[in-house]
Amino acid sequence: MNQIKPNSKELLVLNLFYNRFYDLYEEISDDAFLLNEPKVRFYKIREIFSVYKELLGYEPIKKYLEWMKMGGKPPLD
Repeated sequence: MNQIKPNSKELLVLNLFYNRFYDLYEEISDDAFLLNEPKVRFYKIREIFSVYKELLGYEPIKKYLEWMKMGGKPPLD
C-alpha cells in the first residue's frame, strides 16, 4: 500500500476529529450518560456518528479500509 501522509492542515483537522470522537466516546460510555435527558443523549450520539462519518470520508482512510477489506493486514508493532 502506498504511503499517504497528511499535510499539516489535514493533520490538524484529523487531530480535532479524533479528539472530538474520543471525547464523545468517553462521555457516552460513562454510566452517568444514561441519566441525561433523552434529547441530550440523542444529540451526543448523533454527533459521534457525524464525526465518524467525516473521518470515514477522508480519502486515505477510505483507501486503507478498502485495502484491509481486500485482505491487507495492519502491521503488528
